[in-house]
Amino acid sequence: MPDRQKKAKPALPMSVAMSDFKGFLTTDLGQALLTSETAVVDRHLPSLAGCNLLQLSVQKGQPLSQAACVGQYIQLGFAPNLDAEQADSLWADYQSFPIATDCIDIALLHHVLEFSADPHQLLRETDRTLTAGGHMMLVGFNPISAWPIYQRYAQWSKGLAMGNAAIRQSRLTDWLSVLNYDIVHQQSYFYRPPINNQPILERLKGMEDIGERCRLPFGLFYVVIAKKRTYPVNFIGQHWMGRIKTPRTSGLHHRH
Repeated sequence: MPDRQKKAKPALPMSVAMSDFKGFLTTDLGQALLTSETAVVDRHLPSLAGCNLLQLSVQKGQPLSQAACVGQYIQLGFAPNLDAEQADSLWADYQSFPIATDCIDIALLHHVLEFSADPHQLLRETDRTLTAGGHMMLVGFNPISAWPIYQRYAQWSKGLAMGNAAIRQSRLTDWLSVLNYDIVHQQSYFYRPPINNQPILERLKGMEDIGERCRLPFGLFYVVIAKKRTYPVNFIGQHWMGRIKTPRTSGLHHRH
């Protein structure tokens, strides 16, 4: 029994974890992963209408997408942060945004839930800023993929990078449903093995087409797109039920 009851490893502060992860993004595997994520985001963003886009990304100081047709592309960097980059539009704690309610049309969350000490609060705060009918696009690691191998490669076995375990896609969609969102797209991507070798990764690029076409569930990352409902779930049902129960034919009988 004592062997089974292992203490959870303490998570590092979000600023430390994100800074550690930044080093991975400069490797061959990190660059291949980032290129794939950017391509998927660019594929879907043009179909999401809106003037204001808010980005929260583990890749600090850079827009994740070049295809977003929006009036304002707001990059919200995490603060306090260990890096000295000042390229983001704003800096703030991800548990409380310095942004007004109901003013963002598209929110793009790129690998920030995995590093957050309170991912539920981060989602609630994102929801607060979104307009009714707005969209939330989330990019996250798929825990049923080759993640254990990926952890060993990145030397994260001591908890040096991830603040939280990767969040299952089904759990994330449940959270979004509770927040009053409809899921409009969900799929996993990047089916190549996590090999830190650019020539090999290029040769295996054909695996992506097969995995996406067959909608295989074990891609290294997933993308979920959710649309915020414009009304509470039961509002219309309750409204019409009330009208149906109102007697409206009794007056007609008196006329006869």
